[in-house]
Amino acid sequence: MSRSILVVEDDAPVARVVSRLLQRLGHRPVVVALGADALAALADEAAAFDLVLLDAQLPDMSGESVLHTLRGRGDDVTVVVASGDGEAAIRDEGLRATLAGFLPKPFGLNELRACLERLPG
Repeated sequence: MSRSILVVEDDAPVARVVSRLLQRLGHRPVVVALGADALAALADEAAAFDLVLLDAQLPDMSGESVLHTLRGRGDDVTVVVASGDGEAAIRDEGLRATLAGFLPKPFGLNELRACLERLPG
């Protein structure tokens, strides 16, 4: 199933690779580099993302802050956090419970595919 996926990644080469991997898997990625841009994109009802692949460390705010803002405004979009720190990237247990999962960095096509296949819908 093809999904519209917001990729929130500030490292441009990593963002390009992730975008290409998602396209190879048949998805429609949109890439932003900042947490503020992700929040704006997710507030746009016309965008209607199925999933957010969220880097844990962004230049303007943490992934945890992005997630906190999303959940605080009632947005229940499916979120997977990509991090070298795994679950430690999201310290708030309540927020962690709202995640669809974690994707350890670095990851390749097989790890990304397996992560997406575990998600509902």
